[in-house]
Amino acid sequence: MVCKKCNKRIKKDTVICPHCGAPQTETVSLGAIHAAHTAPKKKRKAGKIIGRILLILLALLLAAAVAAVTIMYRLVDNNIQHGSELEESKLEINEELPEEDVINIALFGLDNRDEDTDGHSDAIIILSIDRVHNKIKMTSIARDTLVKVDGYWSKNHLTKVTHAFSYGASKKGESGAGMAVKTLNQNFGMNISRYVYVSFPGFAEIIDYLGGVTIDVQKRELKETNTNIDYIRKKLKLDIDNLTESGPQKLNGGQALAYSRIRKLDSDINRGNRQKMVLEAAFNEVKNQPVSRLPKIIAACLNICHTNLSSGEILSLATWAVTSSPTIENFSLPDDSCKAWGGSHPNYDWVWIIDLNYATARLHDFIYETNVTENMTPRRYTTGGTIPIP
Repeated sequence: MVCKKCNKRIKKDTVICPHCGAPQTETVSLGAIHAAHTAPKKKRKAGKIIGRILLILLALLLAAAVAAVTIMYRLVDNNIQHGSELEESKLEINEELPEEDVINIALFGLDNRDEDTDGHSDAIIILSIDRVHNKIKMTSIARDTLVKVDGYWSKNHLTKVTHAFSYGASKKGESGAGMAVKTLNQNFGMNISRYVYVSFPGFAEIIDYLGGVTIDVQKRELKETNTNIDYIRKKLKLDIDNLTESGPQKLNGGQALAYSRIRKLDSDINRGNRQKMVLEAAFNEVKNQPVSRLPKIIAACLNICHTNLSSGEILSLATWAVTSSPTIENFSLPDDSCKAWGGSHPNYDWVWIIDLNYATARLHDFIYETNVTENMTPRRYTTGGTIPIP
């Protein structure tokens, strides 16, 4: 039915029009008039007020979220130490690898004693962000691995992979990071275009900012760690104490650096494993921090490191790493399956010589969880064998 006065549609047998308040019959009780003019209007008014409050709260939350993201972005962007921009066309990128599944980032720890950027890459780690399997994968490359470095002065341009960074930094029109990334791509069939590098003093400073890292120092590692602490105290002028006992303990920046540089005790491969152990311990320290402190941690680290990652990429990766709780997996090259030859060579000092084709397949198996090397047999090298040319 419709209202006799305003002609708006109303329910059948309605006594008072809810739109204009006009009576629909000749006799209407006072109770009906009171019910029609009070209850429905109060209900509608209350609903409108609640709706407006919710909209205001939603707007405030959105504004706060936008402000927080803006502040975080500016905080990171203002502190980031931008490294050299790399021309991807010069990096020998392997286009066949699925970049959308995994992001590969090269991490370099330089052995320079100050903030100069022309040192050797004493630590070389490929950091793989695998969101498909919710994993962070770290592959250390032994610094003495014999590889081809474009334009290097030696025969067939072969030298240790650690020399690539320093050589690139000294070459006109090149950069240390660019040459080091290109070398990894050429020799191991990778698709790396992003990098982060830090000097020894910077590494120690980052660990100190996090409040130290917990490391289980083995009894056989104690003496060598303290030997390195003595060296670092003298060369880097860091005020650090020697370790007094083995076992799980909190190491400060200088102590963690000394631990990660142990080499004479066993091998360069084991040193790479210690470096990954320290990085994993640092990641665990970050995970234990409140998310609200994450931007400041990132900003402090980026003020020490050099990278070509954008602020947006850094915030995205860091937020995922902290909130997704990915598992961490480690790998080293060469590993036992590579049957690498390690020893003193008349032209290259002490080196690792490996079958790079097999090593590349092993690396891809680890990062992309394939099984290419199942039917492969690595070539075994000897002192008198032909050195592989990538």
